[in-house]
Amino acid sequence: MKTIQVEDDVYAAIEKRAQGFHQTPDAVLRRILDLPAHENRAVPTAIPAPNTPAPIDDLLQSRDYLAATTADERYLKLISWLLRHHSELREKLHDYRMRSRIYFSSDSKQIEGSAQNVTVKMIPGLDFRFFAMVTLDNRGKRKIVSRVLVLAGYRQAQIERVLSTLPDSGISRGKVQLPDEDFAP
Repeated sequence: MKTIQVEDDVYAAIEKRAQGFHQTPDAVLRRILDLPAHENRAVPTAIPAPNTPAPIDDLLQSRDYLAATTADERYLKLISWLLRHHSELREKLHDYRMRSRIYFSSDSKQIEGSAQNVTVKMIPGLDFRFFAMVTLDNRGKRKIVSRVLVLAGYRQAQIERVLSTLPDSGISRGKVQLPDEDFAP
């Protein structure tokens, strides 16, 4: 048996084509390439990639998420889901800021006091109070979601799938512009 390395997007495409609960990447490729299955040897069960985070694709395909009509709704649903499935994010996102602006906090006044003309909303579906600044254009929301996904351990292919659900609206709010430098944890 040989080992090959594939990029995250190729692995994600193979995962999408898996049929059944335990189909291996080898079995998927055999089906795609129209090769016979090996009958004489045991086929290993599918093993998830190391450090694979929670399956966010379940959220992206859910009726609740797809029914969200605004980028603010989707943004808040994404952050809520991430906080529920990655408990370590609660501390990492508390008073999360770039420069002087705070984007997440358990105190809405902290966010409001960090910038002018901001809109703050409570993140729904949590068993604790947590707020997010939503005065961002979709590009800004994608930038923040991307960084939160990195903190949660997601791979680039997964991050791109999530970000594609927050398309540009063509509206630029211009109130809050995110710097290009990294967040200070």
